[in-house]
Amino acid sequence: MMKKHMIKHLFIWNVVLLMTQSYADLNFDGCSGSGTFEQQIESYNGDYNKSVYVGEIPKGIQGLHINLISDKDVDIRLYGDNNDKIVHWPYGILSFPREESKAYKNVTITYSGFNGVGGKKGNEYITIAKTTPTKMRMEAFGYEAGYATVNYSWTGKEGCSPKKAGTGDFTQNIKAKETSLVGTIPPHIKDVTIQLTSDKDLDIQLYGADGTAIVSWEPKGLLFDSAKQEIDYHGMHIEWSGYYGVNGQKGNEYIKITGTTSEMLVMKVYGYEAGSAEVHYSWGKDAVENALTSGSVKTINEETLLAATIKELEDLKTIKSSLLKTIYKNETIQYDPGRRTQLIEPLVENLYNIYPILQGNKGYALAALGVKRNSRFAVFGSTPLWYFEHNRNMRFEPQFKRILFWLMHGDLIKKRTIGLSFLDSNKKEIKAWIEKNYPKWSIKECDSHNPDFTTCYNNVDLILTGREADNKNVQSIVEALQKATTSGIPILYFHTNTEQLNKISAHIANELGFTFVYLGNYWKRDKADWNNYESMKDGIGLDLIETLLKNIQKKSYSFDWEKCAKKGIRMSCAQVPGVPKFEAALRNLKHILGSLDRKKIDIFSSSKYRLQKLLILLGDKFRESVTYPMDKIKTDDTEFIKSFYADNAVYNYRKINPTQPDMGNFSRSDFSNITPITKTIQMTSRIHFCAAGLYALPGKTMKITRNDHSDLTVKVFINSLRSTATHEYATNSYNRPKYLQTEHYVIEPGESIMLTSAYGGPIQLEFSKNDLAVNIKFEQVGEHPYWESTADNDSFKKKLEANEYDWAEIATAGFTIHSKIDKMKESISDPKWGGTAEGLAKAVVQYTSNYPHVLSGVKGKGVDVVPEIHDWAEERGITIATIDLMKHMNADQATCGYGCSGNPYDAYWEFGPIRHGDIHEMGHSMQMMRFDGFPNHAATNTFSYYTKSRYFENTGEDPDCQGLPFKTFFQKVQSAVGKSDVTAYLKTHLWDKASLGDRYLLKIEAMMHAQKLGKVKNGWHVLARVHMLQREMRRAKKDWETRKTAVGFSTYSLNEINKIGHNDWLVVAYSYVAQVDFRDYFDMVGIPYSKKAREQIATFGFEKALKTLFVSTNTGYCKEDKYGRLLDKSTLPIDGTTSFTY
Repeated sequence: MMKKHMIKHLFIWNVVLLMTQSYADLNFDGCSGSGTFEQQIESYNGDYNKSVYVGEIPKGIQGLHINLISDKDVDIRLYGDNNDKIVHWPYGILSFPREESKAYKNVTITYSGFNGVGGKKGNEYITIAKTTPTKMRMEAFGYEAGYATVNYSWTGKEGCSPKKAGTGDFTQNIKAKETSLVGTIPPHIKDVTIQLTSDKDLDIQLYGADGTAIVSWEPKGLLFDSAKQEIDYHGMHIEWSGYYGVNGQKGNEYIKITGTTSEMLVMKVYGYEAGSAEVHYSWGKDAVENALTSGSVKTINEETLLAATIKELEDLKTIKSSLLKTIYKNETIQYDPGRRTQLIEPLVENLYNIYPILQGNKGYALAALGVKRNSRFAVFGSTPLWYFEHNRNMRFEPQFKRILFWLMHGDLIKKRTIGLSFLDSNKKEIKAWIEKNYPKWSIKECDSHNPDFTTCYNNVDLILTGREADNKNVQSIVEALQKATTSGIPILYFHTNTEQLNKISAHIANELGFTFVYLGNYWKRDKADWNNYESMKDGIGLDLIETLLKNIQKKSYSFDWEKCAKKGIRMSCAQVPGVPKFEAALRNLKHILGSLDRKKIDIFSSSKYRLQKLLILLGDKFRESVTYPMDKIKTDDTEFIKSFYADNAVYNYRKINPTQPDMGNFSRSDFSNITPITKTIQMTSRIHFCAAGLYALPGKTMKITRNDHSDLTVKVFINSLRSTATHEYATNSYNRPKYLQTEHYVIEPGESIMLTSAYGGPIQLEFSKNDLAVNIKFEQVGEHPYWESTADNDSFKKKLEANEYDWAEIATAGFTIHSKIDKMKESISDPKWGGTAEGLAKAVVQYTSNYPHVLSGVKGKGVDVVPEIHDWAEERGITIATIDLMKHMNADQATCGYGCSGNPYDAYWEFGPIRHGDIHEMGHSMQMMRFDGFPNHAATNTFSYYTKSRYFENTGEDPDCQGLPFKTFFQKVQSAVGKSDVTAYLKTHLWDKASLGDRYLLKIEAMMHAQKLGKVKNGWHVLARVHMLQREMRRAKKDWETRKTAVGFSTYSLNEINKIGHNDWLVVAYSYVAQVDFRDYFDMVGIPYSKKAREQIATFGFEKALKTLFVSTNTGYCKEDKYGRLLDKSTLPIDGTTSFTY
């Protein structure tokens, strides 16, 4: 069987990376084009009829030139109709040793002669200047065995309108100290650009049709210098980068031909070093190509761009479907890898180079195929051969053999050498299966016993590898695989020995362009069971994106939005037919683009990523016509979905990103009055992120340079807003873009990056560590109202009044306010804070940052050290947690309800340092254990209550406390006295229908008892101790017998404490930290707890809380009323008769 390699085409319709044909051939798919491949030649061994089939030339091919080059004596043979011998020694129409031209069916054919070009046998050519009159067949006759390179080109084809513009890519393998043919450029091609990129020193060469060296150092060409040169040659203007390359990078060269090629040109590369080169070529320009090249949608209409994107998706699907059909035919697909296996996740930036080939029914890839450099590869999360040897998954065995056939370019019967590596646990089964199915194959073991992996892999036909190697060899293994893929050796990876990963598996995955799934198939339990390949899901989700775009193109979307319904705190339309599919398509879109954006790939400066570029540009185009607010019922469905698409297709790591004209209630879009500035900021890092105090102007490319060398990770992003704060399905509430916060971009010491946002917004810096010096330079940015110290007082006020931005920020040491400008003005105007940014910031430090954290029982910068909290903990060896991160609020619109917790939390209201809503939302991040049956919100308001009480204590002013039902709580507890089962009675009459206020009073009354008995000066600090104790429990369990007495659970075994219920833990904890026996109190208010907890409290020997409750007005607990000051109130007995005072 003859060996042929993959075709490299210049200037044809498509460049196919995942080729489904097993053998290369003369390929005349395009209206014009060229190609090259390697052909194995057999010796004739005395048989003059023995020749090798090279390929077929269709009728109607114009301007054909075929060149066969070999270092052996090889003759071209060309046959026509009825096996007519056209070129054939000694019986052909053309059979001379020297060049001659003769007619066949009235068409002149020129043959070099069998002595070859320049007398070099084995270097022959055929030229047919006009149109081939009939189908022809080319063969090669070998006087000696060897290999021949076949180069061919054609200028036209009957009935075919040439494509006016196009692009392509391929990888070229270059040998050291040799000249390699890259390809031929046909005549009549307009505006050609060829870019060669390599990390090795390689030189481009360009020759004319007559062999003239146009670009060459040796032999010396018309252009031969180190710097850029230009020349007019035969009506073509040719520009060359020079051999020093672009920006002095040798191996990075280009050729540009302006105008129309007047003859066939031959491009070659000379390698000063061996290596591989990425070749990108383009010709002509149309609206789509202009957009792809420039990254701008100014000169293309929506319809053309949409059609081009759909076409690219269809082409990619056709290529991959053809591959699937080759492997699976029309057979069922069944494969169950089991749980202790891995799953494959191709990196979406490699859409053209790797493809899930075996998809589980739950959506996970069990195997994938791909191309890396000059090699094909296959990766499995399991070992199919192990299953076959154990008579499992046998339906998949013939399909697996076809994968091998694809991997190895066919012919599995002949002798082959397999390099076997790092598969020890399955080696026995692998060897047995190979020996049984392919007895002519030999196995060469390349593992730790043969550690020179590169040498071991030389001359093998397939590398079959796994992960069972010493991690210390990872670098040499990867280098060996890199050289193998450069040499064209296929790779087959099996993941053996459970789902676990190591450095070997991770680095192989990275090299081939995929990742593994965390814990693999252990919990996913996926398997493949499909009727045929057409029913098997597309694991990347391009099919869903294609369907989405076709529906937009046809304007066929029509949704029954009335079926939307509230789901928890948000509106959900998941039950509306069609919605889940378009949402899934947009998730896939965002994943595909976000992964590139996040990795800082300047996509429009690359010759790759054609589909991704089209997807991004389409988002740019859709963004032009978005008008807010939108409503799912009132807005046209197609326009609604186009806006959704634009939100998900946003991409910022590029130089052109047009401003969205309408940004709804997020921001104005016109910043033409702003003069961009350059500013360097120095700050001390604070996790998780801090405001930079600068504004990214929409549509304006900003340059960011990191000048420090501190040991931490720094990331840059724009906007602190959460995507869920955009309520696209709520009535008239799709009022802004959804993904306003950009990806977070790592910036290394000394690195410069460039970002362009369609939306703009306040710039943020994310840090991995605290207290390190960071120095960042920003260019082409704006300065919005931003305050971080008294030095900003005047500028902040002026900028706020100037109203040139829609956002303002105030940053303190521990808390940052990100606010719409109108809300910021309201926050500052509050007379409590003096009507200034400085006054507001001081209040933030004291009340928003300090007091909630005091109650949380932590320490840190700006958090008061309260002796009766901290001393109590230290005396018992309890670790006091440190709070050392920046907290944030977005005064804008809320993710949920009217305000929604998180960091940042967000709200519709303007920020207030002691506002209940602000402290409540912060409290969610600090709240801890609740009594059984108590809802989430029964643990967060205490932070607000405490903060307000401290405000009253400091100022004597009314803190506007939330009212609590002291009277009704007292009356319900009083009514239970004398009942046979107080707990059951109060469950029915109090706790089953309790308000949040009742639930808070349960804790507050206990705190008041502790203060009344003199155990603490401020009863609130009991809760701070409870918080400390709960955190300490996690640490104490690691050394329980030693620590259990110090944490108040001396009678509990580790097993018991691991199973303890909330009520038991809390009644013991409150008693322990308050040093009060609360058994009678919790009995009195009907809280059930166990005998075990009761016994634990008894061991403390603390003073008992009296059977009383406290008298207060609804809001008196956080200020002063006639019953007392703050928590120090008068009491009333729970005796069954006493009435509440008011």
